[in-house]
Amino acid sequence: MLNQVVQVKQARRQAFAPCFLRVWLCKNFSGQGLLLGGLWFAFLLFPIVLYAAPEDNLKGDTGDFSFKDKVSGVDFLVYYYFPSKFDQDTPVMFYMHGINRDPAMARDVLVPYAEKKNLVVLSPLFSAQDFPSDSYAQGNAYSWDADAKRWSSVPEEKWSHPVIERLFSEFQRRYPKSKQTGYYLCGQSAGGQYVHRFPLFVKEWRVKLFVAANAGFYTLPDFKTSWPQGFRNTSFKQEVLHRYLGVPMVLLLGEKDTNTEDPTLSKSERSMQQGPHRFARGQFYYKMGTEVAKEEKCQFGWKIQTVPEAGHGIRGVADAMTTIVREHADAERKGK
Repeated sequence: MLNQVVQVKQARRQAFAPCFLRVWLCKNFSGQGLLLGGLWFAFLLFPIVLYAAPEDNLKGDTGDFSFKDKVSGVDFLVYYYFPSKFDQDTPVMFYMHGINRDPAMARDVLVPYAEKKNLVVLSPLFSAQDFPSDSYAQGNAYSWDADAKRWSSVPEEKWSHPVIERLFSEFQRRYPKSKQTGYYLCGQSAGGQYVHRFPLFVKEWRVKLFVAANAGFYTLPDFKTSWPQGFRNTSFKQEVLHRYLGVPMVLLLGEKDTNTEDPTLSKSERSMQQGPHRFARGQFYYKMGTEVAKEEKCQFGWKIQTVPEAGHGIRGVADAMTTIVREHADAERKGK
């Protein structure tokens, strides 16, 4: 063991003197001997590679890892990006994918913005196999019973929203260099639906700010409207309503997200009551939130922001979304 320590120290000294090394190798080895000398030196350096912090190789890295959620039993593939200036203070941003379930594509779109604003991006895949149809975006807490024509409860371990809290804990375990104790939860389209419903199903969270962009329709803070457009037929009580209205959330809306013929846009009667397209529905949702919070005399934490030239899709709102995250992180660090 002592010899190994000595070898590591010697290798470190030589690593900081590459010019000296080349001269030494040429003096002491020639031909095949030179090759053997190089291999000998590489062998001495090998322990340094083993002892190097794995996070040192993450800066500017794009990749993925697998997360086995012990509660739900589901294997999640998580796509990530670590900016080149990644350190303990770099904010962590979760991006929730849309109906096409393309987190890798969305991550790639976010990369230049995350690099510029120094953000870690984590984008998990909620597969159609594990979360079919709308169960991902709607929380998988209620299942429609076609025979009984009613919503029935799903066991909590199968819910889609608590997964993110457990995934963040896994991130902290894997990457201890990050000293972040909270994260930003962002999403667009079906991902926006997922994000704005998160407070309904998670009582305690480490989310610093919710950013919900261009959702197809919303769960209104209304006990008279049936689920998933409202609270009726759920177990939600007044406590959940107040928590829902009080969360720090930015509704991010593309001003050109007005396509009424989009085949992925919900055309149900209750969805159409919110407006003919996504831009109108987001405004309707926000307006109702302000009114209900005033009636309930409770805290209201929502804000609304529109993006003039943005239609539907992550590309149109990526810059605005990452700017919101970066500015909130900067303000938090300054104690505002």
